[in-house]
Amino acid sequence: DRLATQRKWDEAADLLEGNLRLAQLAIESEAAFIHYLVGGHARTMTHRSILRLANHHATPIITLKRLLAALPPLDTETNTYDRLLRVEFTIYEYPDADIKWFAEAWSKPEARTIISLTYDDEFQHPFMVLTDPGLVARHPKPFNQLAELERVAATYRRYRTNCSSLWTNRVDADVEAIEKTRAEFLEEIAPLVNLVGNEPLPLSQRAISTARAAYIAIADPIGRILQCKNSVLSCDDSKVFKNRTEREAVRAVLAAIIFERQKEQLPDSLNDLVEGKILLRAPWDHFANAPLKYSKAQRLIWSVGEDSEDDNGEGSTDAPWSGLDATWKIPTRIK
Repeated sequence: DRLATQRKWDEAADLLEGNLRLAQLAIESEAAFIHYLVGGHARTMTHRSILRLANHHATPIITLKRLLAALPPLDTETNTYDRLLRVEFTIYEYPDADIKWFAEAWSKPEARTIISLTYDDEFQHPFMVLTDPGLVARHPKPFNQLAELERVAATYRRYRTNCSSLWTNRVDADVEAIEKTRAEFLEEIAPLVNLVGNEPLPLSQRAISTARAAYIAIADPIGRILQCKNSVLSCDDSKVFKNRTEREAVRAVLAAIIFERQKEQLPDSLNDLVEGKILLRAPWDHFANAPLKYSKAQRLIWSVGEDSEDDNGEGSTDAPWSGLDATWKIPTRIK
């Protein structure tokens, strides 16, 4: 923004291209899922900056075309994401779980923060009780590692399959079955939680003696409470589709701005951007497996979003993924 006010177009484009490259390095690092999330967020912010620069009344068309060409290709991220999940699974879920380490980690102050972020309110206190070091030490098998590994492997397979499939062909987790499992587990551990009551944690020896029998009666307490967390990966395959579609939408908006500069009017359809040799193909909505929607009158481009239903662009252009449709505004030129 500062460079645009100074009309230093090449320097502004250099910064934006550098940001895109750095974000793409994070996304394709194959190191951990958090890098993919952070890289995607950084790229989204860069996209917004590109569109602000494109909207400036004096930005040269050659600069706009340079930024359009700088947007990362779409043909690498799916395979990278598949490999990333293999790495994530290998590092964090296989081959061993050290229960002694788990109990020691439980006592650290930052454990409370992590638990508050990964569990709904109703599971936060049960988690602390079920993983209390004193109780864990008295259970013959507090964690069924094989069962947990099989569950996680199935989850990762589903995510990897989904990110390579059409959105409408995705394999969804059975949400009702998951909620039923969570509800039944809360009911099963209720006697233990009631016995402990408001006892301070970690539990005293007296409280452990009182709760010991109820705790031992629970099969695989740690493994099962781990199932109840709100996994960061619960929306990961949709994130891949959002990343793809957002890039297509940014291409479409940037190309429409270039078209308007050249023709002094917006295109009648997005196909005009192809016929005008600004884009190689019509921008694609990966949630619909069809071209993105477009309204010349509304200066609007939109995706049908996760429900795959076209709601005529009903959504918020300030937060594209928050409405019924994901929407991007083709801005009116600013001075």
